[in-house]
Amino acid sequence: VGTAAVQLARAAGARVTATVRDEGRHAAVEELGAVAIPSEGFSEHGPFDVVLELVGAPNLADNLDALATGGRIVVIGVGAGAKAELSLLALMAKRGRLQGSTLRARPLEEKALAMRAVERHVLPLVESGAVRVPVAETHPLDRVADAYDRFAAGGKLGKIVLGMD
Repeated sequence: VGTAAVQLARAAGARVTATVRDEGRHAAVEELGAVAIPSEGFSEHGPFDVVLELVGAPNLADNLDALATGGRIVVIGVGAGAKAELSLLALMAKRGRLQGSTLRARPLEEKALAMRAVERHVLPLVESGAVRVPVAETHPLDRVADAYDRFAAGGKLGKIVLGMD
C-alpha cells in the first residue's frame, strides 16, 4: 500500500515524504518519488498536510504532532494496534481531521464504485509507467510455501510473485 500511495500522490502532484524503518530501503523509496526519512522522530520533518497511517495506533500521537494546521490524518491500517489515546485539544488546536477508511467493510456496491474509479484513474497511470508495482521476489508455483514464508517475514519492498513457469 505504501509504494502505491507514494506513486499515486506524486502522480497527483503532491510532494511526498515517506517514513522508512530500514535504512537500506531509503534509496528504493526515493526512486518511487518520495523523500525517505527515518520513522523515528519523523514529526520533526513536518508539518504535513496529510498523514497516511498504515501501521495504526502506536503512531497516532506522532502523526498529530507532525500535522499541519488544517491537515488530516487518514488511517487505513491497524496492524500494530487499533486502540489509541489522542489529545482532542491538540487535534482541535490544529483544526485537524482524523479519518479512517477500509474497503473490507463496505457494501458490494461501494466496492464496485471504487473499482471503477481505479479503472478510470489508476490503471492509466500503470499503463503509462507513472505507477509501477515493485516486485521483491518471484517464486515458482511449486514453492508457494517458501513464498508465503517470505511474505510473512516482512522486511521487503514490493510484492512476492508466484510464477507459472
